[in-house]
This record gives sequence, structure tokens and C-alpha cells, in this order.
Amino acid sequence: MKVGSLLSNTLSTASSELFLWSLAAILCAPPAIVLFHSGVNAFAHKLAREGLSFSTPGLRVLGHDIIPSYTLFQFIGPRGGKSHVYSGLDQAPVEKGETFTLLDGTIVEVSSGYGWRGDIGIAGASKDHKGVDLAASINTPLYAPINGVKVQCWWDSSGGGGQVADIWIGPELYQALHLAECYPGTKAKGEVLAHTGDSGIGSAHLHWQQQVHGTKVHPKRGMLQAVLNPTLMPEYHDYAGRPSIEDRMITCVIGYIEGAATKDCEKTNAYGGHRDSNRHNHGFFSSTNGYPSPEAADSAELAKLKGVTPHMQAKAKEVLGDELSDAALLMALDLKNQSPDAANRLFKYLPSPDPTPEEIINARTAALTESRREIGIGGSPNLNVAADQTRRVTQGLDAMTHLENLRQENRDK
Repeated sequence: MKVGSLLSNTLSTASSELFLWSLAAILCAPPAIVLFHSGVNAFAHKLAREGLSFSTPGLRVLGHDIIPSYTLFQFIGPRGGKSHVYSGLDQAPVEKGETFTLLDGTIVEVSSGYGWRGDIGIAGASKDHKGVDLAASINTPLYAPINGVKVQCWWDSSGGGGQVADIWIGPELYQALHLAECYPGTKAKGEVLAHTGDSGIGSAHLHWQQQVHGTKVHPKRGMLQAVLNPTLMPEYHDYAGRPSIEDRMITCVIGYIEGAATKDCEKTNAYGGHRDSNRHNHGFFSSTNGYPSPEAADSAELAKLKGVTPHMQAKAKEVLGDELSDAALLMALDLKNQSPDAANRLFKYLPSPDPTPEEIINARTAALTESRREIGIGGSPNLNVAADQTRRVTQGLDAMTHLENLRQENRDK
């Protein structure tokens, strides 16, 4: 009897434990699916970013609401909030055929408007367009129009793919799609937050969306114009911190180093186009990125360098204890133009935020040598790095001094 009773108790305990383990597995299964299933994670990410709403069906004809849609239920994502209209910005909706002026003066046209557009004859293009398309060339810069703009970057595998920027301007969410580059983080006024690409369906363009409480709405002109040309926002300046080096100084000094400008910043024959390591370069920055003209190349490349300037100064404060002097910053920007990877390695070789010319040459030589060794040669395989960096820094600082003297002479007249 004792043996039978003991066996019975053992089986009963095992059954209870099995039941409890089974119950725990059942209870844990839904959270596990949420945590590990990629599709559920993607939905959760989209829900957190865009919110959720249920609305009655409406009827829209030729851009006009015949039967309006009414929201029955709405969940606002964690960053949701009241819509805010920034004073002085044009609140008219963006329409197809309208134009916008970029910071460099280039005019771009809205190639596709918001809402129902039917079959436009391009495979994969949506019939109900929840944004607007601008016929912007590749590498057109987008800027932060105010201080404190928050940018999140992610990859979109639909609609032509490419990088997407979630741009939080105050409580409002704007999205830029089909990007070549996206730069995450908190941005100051005038800082570059993205560059347009060509990953969209059809020709190269920027797709721009605006959301209010998680619902995509017809984008307004004002904020889009300010992102394309931040000088149209009140109190525009380059970035928070010490005054930036003037655009002309950056352009002329690097142009002189590249052989595309004289020391007085006059264009040379190389400005219109020249061969360098079997590549066709043009513009002051000797760009090879396929821009339609030297002027367009100058505008885009200058915007890139101005966009990375605050990041460089923040890195200098972190590593060296203070921001770079004008001369050191300009030589760091020239290295960024020559080799972005080498520029990222520069700070560990600089001895101070205000180095001597020789210290700049040594630091640039070490950074470029390390870069070519670790990621590949790039450019001219027979380059004498030390001689090249000596020439570039010597010429650059010479041109910088010359231009500062000319400016002072003009002030004294």
C-alpha cells in the first residue's frame, strides 16, 4: 500500500508540474511571438511611429472631399501631440506642378501630388499617393529648419526602397523617402539631415509625407520649403555653437587645393571638368558624384561639409577638450572632401584643438595611411601620402591666409 501510495503521489506531483509548465508556455507564447517574430516587430514599430485610427469611408473626387471621412477611434503614438502651426509658414497644400526653390537657387517641381492619381503607367507605383514627389536630383540636401529637430533613419523595402528619415519638428512628424543618406540624431538649425537618392520607382525624386496624430495628411508648403531652404525660417543660422567658417572660405580654399580655383578664387580650366585617377571630376570640390553641372556639385558638396561641421566640433570637444580652430577645422573639412573615412580617423592623431601646420600634416598623413591600409586604396594607388598631405595643408593654409588678408584690405578701404 505504501509503495502504491508513494507512486500515486509521485505521478500526481509530476502531472501538476507538467500542467504548470504547460500553462506557463501557453502564457509566454504571445509575448514571445511579439518579441521574436519579424512581421509583428515591424507592425509594432509602424504602430509606435504612426499610431492607429479607424475612420468611416469617404469619397474624394479630383482632389475634393464629396463625402468626408470621420475618425471613430484614434491611438496616437508615443510622440504624438497637438499639431503646431509655425508662424509665418505657408499653410497651403502642396500641389502637382508647383515649384520650390532650393538653398542654392535651383528650382524643383512637384512631379506627383497628394491623393488619388490612378494608374500613372509606372509598375509598382501606388494609385492613392499619401505624399508628394519632388523631381529633386540625387544628393539634394535637406536641412533642419529649427533647433532640436529629431531624425530617425530606417530602411524601407517597399515603394522602390531606400532610406527613410522620420523628421520630428516639434510634435509633428514629417517623412522623407528614397534617400541616399540619412543622418540620425538631434539637429540644429541649418544642419543637413539627409540627402536625396534615386531608389524610388521611376526617375530620381524625393517623396515627402506629413502626419498629424498618426494620420498621413496633405503636406503643407511652408515646412517643405523650409526643409529645402532653411533661410526661410526665422532666425536661421548655420548651427548652434561657434560661428562657422564662411561658405566662400571653404569653397575657395578647397577649390585652390583641388586645382579648380586660383588663390584669388577665380575658376581655372579644371573647374569645368578634368580627369583624376580615371574619373571625371568637376567643380571646386572636384566632385565625381554625377551632378548635372559644376555649380550643382558645389552646392551639394558644400552642404555636406557644412552638415558634418557640428559633428566634427562635437567630436573635437569630446576627444580634445575644445572645438577646432578655424585652420584645423578647414583642413579637417578638406580631408573629409578627399577621404571621408580618413577624416573620421583624424581626431585620434591630432594633439590639440589648435595644432600647428606640421601637426595637422602629420595627423592627416597618419589618418589617410591607416584608412588606405584598412579599407582599401581608393583614388590613386601610387599616391605618396605624406607628400600629398604636405601639399594640401600647405596650399590650404596659404590660401586661407591670403583670403583673410584680402578681406581685411577691403574692410580698410
